[in-house]
Amino acid sequence: MMIATNGYQSLVSEAEIDPAYGNQPVLVSLAEDGKPMTDAPYSNTNKAPAELVVPGDYRGGPIRQSHLPHRRAERRRRARRRPATAGHLLMCQRLAFALAVLLSTITLGPATSTAANLGDRHDRDRLLETMSTSVASATAPGPLTPNSVVSVTTGPPASRCAGDGVLVGGGTLTTGSTSNGLHLNGSVPSISSGSLDVTGMLPTAWIASGAKGNKAAPGATTTAFAMCLSDGPQHLRVIEADASGPAVPNSWTRATATCPKDAVVVGGGARTEPGTAGGLKPIGSFPGDASGSPVASMTVNPTSLTAVGLNGGEPAPGAVTRAFAVCARGDRIATRVVSLEVTGPTAAGSSLTTTVGCPTRGTRVLLGGNVYVTASDGILSTGVHLRGTYPSDSNGTPITSGTANAWTGVVHTGGQVAPGTDTTVFALCAQPWRSED
Repeated sequence: MMIATNGYQSLVSEAEIDPAYGNQPVLVSLAEDGKPMTDAPYSNTNKAPAELVVPGDYRGGPIRQSHLPHRRAERRRRARRRPATAGHLLMCQRLAFALAVLLSTITLGPATSTAANLGDRHDRDRLLETMSTSVASATAPGPLTPNSVVSVTTGPPASRCAGDGVLVGGGTLTTGSTSNGLHLNGSVPSISSGSLDVTGMLPTAWIASGAKGNKAAPGATTTAFAMCLSDGPQHLRVIEADASGPAVPNSWTRATATCPKDAVVVGGGARTEPGTAGGLKPIGSFPGDASGSPVASMTVNPTSLTAVGLNGGEPAPGAVTRAFAVCARGDRIATRVVSLEVTGPTAAGSSLTTTVGCPTRGTRVLLGGNVYVTASDGILSTGVHLRGTYPSDSNGTPITSGTANAWTGVVHTGGQVAPGTDTTVFALCAQPWRSED
């Protein structure tokens, strides 16, 4: 088996080259136009040290590495093989010689990699071109009354991931009311039943929770967005981490969920409980490290997701902050974080919408995103809250179905000024490694 630099595989069977059967003159070429492929100008292209040449092929196959037949398969072939002829033996000797030359010129690397240099030319050539994400969504009215919470779940029949799509991330948007107290209470993975006890499970639904402070919010709606991945890794798992608090007024609590060894974050979110505590809310979630610090923009393969809960000024007995990380094997997908930090919002009763997208080259598949709000002096105004974190177009318009190319966060100040407020929006982007799933 020959594996090309772009990840495609070509299998040459013994019958194809056997003089008594196909008798195809399959060649292993180490030069082109009289020059070795490892020399200029080929070193600056996608040429590999060798190329598989088969009559009738549209294109040649630059070889990255070769895999010798499995012993069991070889024994089966030997059992079926006809008695060797002189021509047969000659052809096998030539093929063995060609493979020996080939293997002497190629340094075999590991079959899989988490690929820190995601932007490297050869890495990009090995990525599949078929991975894509699409959005499914569901909307419900509310929360309408003071100190209430409404949850919406994407799931069967219409709002679940279609076909072979698997859920990797999601978002939440609360809108439809100008009430200052309308805020996001949770944006988390779940299963179709709506259970939050999903640690170690394959996520199949996304739960969006909107909550209300001490005033009514007529016309409010809450929308849940599910990010569905096709032609990517299928074996995803949710890791949850909980932290007590913030129960005390004007305090913060962080919880960090970390993926297992050799796994990377492909999505995640945050939730604070109880949702009926009007001043309690998640003020953000973000991809980061195990210590709970956000990663810098363009960082590859983050392994943790942190949720931050803020108590906006009233006691919240029994308060809990929950972080959820959706994890995939690092040898099945490579991810990159793109983030944008802006100043604001600061004026009382104002909101700020910020959008960030994946690069146009390389890591161009949007998996999901997050929003995180901080203050330059370290003390965030207690009225600040999230209104939305969702898939969108480049202008920040929500995408409720189809393909999204950006992630948007909406932050509101509540009814008071919020000096020094900073908003950071994260887009989690990916291109896959060739998968054996």
